[in-house]
Amino acid sequence: MVPALVPDLAGLSYGEALNQLGPFEAVFEEEASETVEVGAVIRTDPAADAELEHGSSVVIFVSTGPAPRPLPELVGLTVAEA
Repeated sequence: MVPALVPDLAGLSYGEALNQLGPFEAVFEEEASETVEVGAVIRTDPAADAELEHGSSVVIFVSTGPAPRPLPELVGLTVAEA
């Protein structure tokens, strides 16, 4: 069978990415991103334009938005200090 190219899915929703994936099997992974909107594809592994055999797995990394940040301890501080 002739290999196919992994499509560029970056920026698409997960559903759109599945529709564009063609002859490949999707593996879903979530990943925090400061720059990519929640629910949008960040990247794939293998990357876009890689040649793969039909039926090969492609990991689709979907944004969960920014990573949680720890809050500072504010108990006992005044409003001005906080």
